[in-house]
Amino acid sequence: MESGAPEDQVPERKIVLHPRTAAARQQGRRSSVGRRTRGYVADSERVFELVAAQRRHALRSLLILLVLIFGLPTLLILAPDLTDLPSGPLPPLHWVVAGIGLYSTLAIIGWLHERKANALDRRWVRERAEP
Repeated sequence: MESGAPEDQVPERKIVLHPRTAAARQQGRRSSVGRRTRGYVADSERVFELVAAQRRHALRSLLILLVLIFGLPTLLILAPDLTDLPSGPLPPLHWVVAGIGLYSTLAIIGWLHERKANALDRRWVRERAEP
């Protein structure tokens, strides 16, 4: 190495492949003639950090979804007076909240989850590109 750093300080790097590609390689199967198997070199610790961040974010999103899905019916059971509120020409208020409100909120949570997951991936790639 010409940078002056001893070789024993170089972080361990491994080739990261899709699980099916790795399984195919272990079984002796190769990709078709003329095609290379895609993979890239990455530091294992940094990959594990990305996976841990993605897992934390997914668990947060799941917790919010579970609170909404199980919390709203529980609230309506524990406070039955909420179902008797007047809603005018609309269907009963609890149906509107459960139908329109809940599904809209689930869609918004899904959209926000995807944005955050993509931002985590972009940040990880950007950090890898920096020297």
